[in-house]
Amino acid sequence: QAVHVRNKKGQQWRVPCKAVVSNAAVLGTMEHLVGEEHVPDEYMDELRGMEPSLSSGVLFLGIDRDLSKEIKHHALHWYVPQVDSRILDNCFDKDMIEDTMFDKQGPIYLAFQSLHDPETVPEGKSSIVGIAPAVHKSPEYWKENKPRLQEAMISRVEQLIPDIRKDIIWEEAATSATVQRFTRNTDGAWYGWASTPEQSNLKRLDRITPIPNLWLAGHWTRPGPGVVQVAKSGQLTARAVLRTLKKMDRR
Repeated sequence: QAVHVRNKKGQQWRVPCKAVVSNAAVLGTMEHLVGEEHVPDEYMDELRGMEPSLSSGVLFLGIDRDLSKEIKHHALHWYVPQVDSRILDNCFDKDMIEDTMFDKQGPIYLAFQSLHDPETVPEGKSSIVGIAPAVHKSPEYWKENKPRLQEAMISRVEQLIPDIRKDIIWEEAATSATVQRFTRNTDGAWYGWASTPEQSNLKRLDRITPIPNLWLAGHWTRPGPGVVQVAKSGQLTARAVLRTLKKMDRR
């Protein structure tokens, strides 16, 4: 059962608690934090048989231009440059995304932080964050192909905001390898397990694990991905833990 925490230097602390909740990637939790030698084989087989979601490329732009008058709706934008039913119907299909990942006509999700909070940029400047679906590839692959992804994403932004390219004063991009490195999500997964019929709703991984005292929360467990559902996951797990602890106290 979950009883202590160990850091990278091997130091350990006893944790005086009756329950531990992990919102990290569940496969990483079992393989690297718990140690798969302590996990039933059937559970590890189940995890390894599940499909992670797509990953993403992330584009960061600093713009020498005030976009507040050009972008009328200061909201998050899901932009599909062409009305292509193949893209609209399959924008989370891994095979299709791999085929179109470097296309200038692919979908992109745009956020304009400087429009919500102008103090985050100098006067007359703007910031853009773009997110596009991408498949997971190795760091070596992305070392060679990151410029292609970055260029494709800028081209997609340019179709929504004409002539934006000439006003770019700073740019950077993150790949699926970057996402995996900093979030530790398996395969740089964008939203935990893929939202397939076989892995959705009650078929999504249970918050209860075979390790006593260890529970799950987040987009790798029920009810599913997205900010609202992940927040709900934390609430549901907390309630389940409290119910269990109350039962234990009555014994």
